[in-house]
Amino acid sequence: LVNDTMMTHPIHLHGHFFEVVNGHAGRHPRKHTVNVLPGGFVRFDFTADAPGDWAFHCHLMMHMHAGMFNIVTVRPLEGGGA
Repeated sequence: LVNDTMMTHPIHLHGHFFEVVNGHAGRHPRKHTVNVLPGGFVRFDFTADAPGDWAFHCHLMMHMHAGMFNIVTVRPLEGGGA
């Protein structure tokens, strides 16, 4: 996730935790919100194991209204698995 602005963006994913994979080797903190620094980036992995439509957005209200809001759709696997 790249932040090409001059502001920090607290990015939040509903319904899931993710593991931040940039940083120190072997240390992958689990989070649902991460601050993406100005001109910076964050790499993360998440397991899509909760079916549904989940908000993925900047936590700053004016940024959400400006378009920093999206929906992540997780569909169950065929055969009934998550």
